Amino acid sequence: MTLSSTSPNVRPITFKPAALVNLPLILVGMFIVVYAVINAAWPSDFVNAGYNQTVSHQDRLTGHDRPADWPADTALPRNSGYELRRVLDGLVYYALIQAVVAVIGLVIYGQRNLYLLLIISGVYGIAYVAGLGVSTVGPLLSAGGFALILWGAVLGWLTSTR
Repeated sequence: MTLSSTSPNVRPITFKPAALVNLPLILVGMFIVVYAVINAAWPSDFVNAGYNQTVSHQDRLTGHDRPADWPADTALPRNSGYELRRVLDGLVYYALIQAVVAVIGLVIYGQRNLYLLLIISGVYGIAYVAGLGVSTVGPLLSAGGFALILWGAVLGWLTSTR
């Protein structure tokens, strides 16, 4: 399918049908991860945090995950490696942006190498949520979403040609 323009200087955009075969699987995975990051409950990250103490991903990322009964003027004790885990939390957003760019590139250009970006996003996302554990809804949904992204990318890589 080709979209064309009436201007002779504009190159037509060509959509590659082979790239669109795995696109629904990848898009469903991306929507699941976006939903989990925006709406689902994520584990808190402080010393002796219980499984029932959950926060949004944005609160976890920014460090606003203090319990309700904790005094506001008292510092919250954090586990070692707290800053590193915040960086890893932020990289989830980068993985999602990378996946969006790769999908747009697949639709427009159909380059097989763009599946590698999706594979990297899927592998990182699964490793990230595996490190958190799937004890709360956010990591559980994200694991499923990133698995769909990874599965769609691997299928696309294996079924596409140069």
